[in-house]
Amino acid sequence: MERKTVTHEQIAIAYCLYYATGESCSIYIAVGSSRKHAEFHFRQNAPEYFHIGMVVRDWLEWTEELEMIKTFVPAQVIDLITDHPPGTTEHFSVTHWNLS
Repeated sequence: MERKTVTHEQIAIAYCLYYATGESCSIYIAVGSSRKHAEFHFRQNAPEYFHIGMVVRDWLEWTEELEMIKTFVPAQVIDLITDHPPGTTEHFSVTHWNLS
C-alpha cells in the first residue's frame, strides 16, 4: 500500500509580521500540511497577543509579503512536510531583530 504524502498545493503558512514602533521587528511563522494545521500550530506556539495579526495563506499563493516571509522558511522544511503523511510534520519559528 502506498503511503499518502502532502503535496505542495496542500502546504499552508500562518504568520504574523509585527513591528514595534521604531524598536524591533518579529516574525512568527508556522508551516503545516493544511491551513487548519498551520493555524493550529501558530496558535499553539505564538504568544496570544500575536494571534490577532495572524495571516494564513496557501504555500503556492503569491503576495509580495508572503514571498518575503517564505525566505525565512528553510527548503528542507518543505521537503520534510511533503515526505510525510498529512498532519504529522510542522514547522514553527520566530525571527526577531532590533531596528534601533
